[in-house]
Amino acid sequence: MLLRPMMLSSLTEDLRDATRNLRRSRGFAASAIAILAVGIAASTGLFAVVDAVVLHLSFAGADRIARVRLQPSSGPLRPAMINAEEFLVLRRASTLDGAYIREFFTKTLSGTSFPESVWTEYYTGDALTMLGVQPVLGRVFTGAEVPVGPEPPRVAVLTHRFWQRQFAGQRSAIGQTLRLDGEPFTVIGVIPHEYALDLTDLVVPLRMPPDAGVTYPVHVRVKAGTSTAAAETELQQIYEQFARTRPEAFPHSFRVQLSRVIDEERGASYVPVVALLFAAAGLLLLIGCANVTILLLARGRQRVHEIAIRHALGAGRSRLVSLLLCETLLIALIATVLAVLAVRELLPLLLAGVPVVISQRAARIVVGPAAILFATSLTAIAALMADCGRRCPPRVRGVRRCGMRRRFGRARAPAAWARACSWPLR
Repeated sequence: MLLRPMMLSSLTEDLRDATRNLRRSRGFAASAIAILAVGIAASTGLFAVVDAVVLHLSFAGADRIARVRLQPSSGPLRPAMINAEEFLVLRRASTLDGAYIREFFTKTLSGTSFPESVWTEYYTGDALTMLGVQPVLGRVFTGAEVPVGPEPPRVAVLTHRFWQRQFAGQRSAIGQTLRLDGEPFTVIGVIPHEYALDLTDLVVPLRMPPDAGVTYPVHVRVKAGTSTAAAETELQQIYEQFARTRPEAFPHSFRVQLSRVIDEERGASYVPVVALLFAAAGLLLLIGCANVTILLLARGRQRVHEIAIRHALGAGRSRLVSLLLCETLLIALIATVLAVLAVRELLPLLLAGVPVVISQRAARIVVGPAAILFATSLTAIAALMADCGRRCPPRVRGVRRCGMRRRFGRARAPAAWARACSWPLR
């Protein structure tokens, strides 16, 4: 039981000594911290990009959301278009958690200082609830208040970007009236910035008239634990029934195919570029660790006398290694803190210049817990990599075998060793 307090006391002393040593060598400390901070900042920033754009989508169950498409016996893949009546049948499929339809149009927003065009996205009633969207302000519309068929209520949900731009992030936006193409819509909620919906400014309910000739592409969410093949089998039977009712709207022979949205995101053309940049940032961190190792080796050469005296005073090899590792870890920790702060401040400025075409994905990029955990892991890795090339000098490893304690006695051995170390080591 006494071993743990002793270890904590030794660690505290090592950290205190490491802090004093770095304060005495401010030039070395500043150089090492700056080198590691650049590598960790680049790696952390690009990890935030990869995490938001490639690894995770913000919607709940994003790996189970898919587009329904038809593969004719001859010809390219095409969307599976259905009308309002068929949509009601489709969303009751046993292998699905639900289905939704989205359409988007450009509307003219009037009633402000000057008219402007806004991207307006239309969703079926329960779409936002099914996607797990939690508003930061107000609420979202639900399937109960937006049934399929009747005229939906004229309500609107703002995206976070439009809320900041149009209302300066004020809570008084709820209840305001917006006029889209001359029609009034009441604002009922605001979507968080991580739920970036393409270039959308507003989300409003979709009206699906009971007209068999008006059709829409559809998205579905497969039930958890249900394979895509099982869902495709059931949807094949459903769509064959639709084809018998409306043969002119479907190919003579086709196969239903579900295309996962997350696979389409990861297969986008920008993903290889992001992966290449992330690899380049890792290489930059590796080069930084090598440079810090060189600095540590050069500084270790200057500290031979100090380490020799510590060893002669009774510090074992493990204690010396602990002291040196604490110094390296302290450098890496300071570099990580500076890197995370720099990324949090600079990343929004860099993303502000992102082209509008990909701004919806850029809105999801934040330095969150995952990025901070990644930076913390880089701290340990960088400290170990920078310290692995440094070893105690050969003369120091042989201190206990030199016989100075037997020759000069315990009290005079440190001074004798200090005098012995005054000559250059070879």
